Amino acid sequence: LGGIIVKTTNFENRAEIEVIQKDLDNFGYPSREDKTDGRFIFIKEGFLDPEIWSKGRYVTGAGVAKGARTGKIDNKNYLYPLIEAAELKLWENYNYSFYYGSYYGPFYRPYYFYGYGFGRFRHFGLGYYPY
Repeated sequence: LGGIIVKTTNFENRAEIEVIQKDLDNFGYPSREDKTDGRFIFIKEGFLDPEIWSKGRYVTGAGVAKGARTGKIDNKNYLYPLIEAAELKLWENYNYSFYYGSYYGPFYRPYYFYGYGFGRFRHFGLGYYPY
């Protein structure tokens, strides 16, 4: 479960993180799409610094559902699922794109043994055949 932090609030013996839920990609990183299934609250024992666990940061976590609580988003009542977090991960906010390369790998050269070009205009090298 993960998403974007809306706010972090500390109490006497616990911290609560309100999160906009996002789908997770194959690496566990919250999606950048403008799609959500709602909001929820992570509850974690101890103190979490609100300057580090700040609005706009990406977070993922695992835990146990502990019910729900009514709150407000602007002037609308909203039912927040409560998740007692056993583990939380704060992600760096970065744009990532992975290049998976070709199917054959980085050293694949389809014309290695035949040279490049046609007829007399072939490149000379290890793959040159003078026919």
